[in-house]
Amino acid sequence: MSYNSLLNRLVQKFTLPPWISAWRYLKCVEPNKWSHFDKNSTYREITSEEVMSYPLPKNISERDLLIKERADGLSHSFYDVPFLKSPPSYILTIPNCELIRYQSEWGGDFYAIIKNGKTISAPGVGYSANHRKSRCSSPRTIKKGVWFLGTWYKNYYLWHTSYIPRIMLAIEQGLRDYLVFPDEERFKSFQKFAFQSLGLSPKVILNSSESHWHFEEPTIVYDYPYRGTQLQKFRDQMTQPDVTAFRKVFISRQKAQWRKLVNHDAVQALLI
Repeated sequence: MSYNSLLNRLVQKFTLPPWISAWRYLKCVEPNKWSHFDKNSTYREITSEEVMSYPLPKNISERDLLIKERADGLSHSFYDVPFLKSPPSYILTIPNCELIRYQSEWGGDFYAIIKNGKTISAPGVGYSANHRKSRCSSPRTIKKGVWFLGTWYKNYYLWHTSYIPRIMLAIEQGLRDYLVFPDEERFKSFQKFAFQSLGLSPKVILNSSESHWHFEEPTIVYDYPYRGTQLQKFRDQMTQPDVTAFRKVFISRQKAQWRKLVNHDAVQALLI
């Protein structure tokens, strides 16, 4: 085990102060446990953990035909998917915390939420040593904001499965006016279309020239990407239910460099 790996383990296990690791590592705290360290915070579950009962693929007749081996780094196999548990949807408020952004050399935004030498362990946000420089800059204070973004919000698929449900949850909870947005230049056309369709007018904006913000009344909203209820509400707003579909579109990955379908022709024939 390397020195840095050992140091990180010690920080996580014993909640060592960040200066010991020169702010390379911070204690990571789960959202539902944050109140153990911060009595002023509030955590509220909107939807409890539940078994989702996903349907089998159309070309699979029974669950035992699904692959049981787990790929490296993954917590479950295809065999596990039909009965996976979805974690709770929640709203977490952490008064007087900091949001810091590190921008990679290829333009990716990596965010972390920290307070008192600890960082929230939530999907899409996470502290790394790369955030140290941003943390040392002077923060701009924002009175109230709702955080829904994460690392891969520019990805079309993840935008719709991960971030649209969080936006819908925030709107449902009466928080639409406090959603936190980066500069408009960081969003793509499909995201701007979603904002327009939902009637969202960004009021809390993170300027591109900034990388450190102090939030007095921040709220984090989270909805599990594959629960589907919030995404269905978005679909209902975007579509016209009385219109009958007259064509099908199959987007092939046959010439893609990565993530090709091994049975491309069979899938195409099944879907089309």
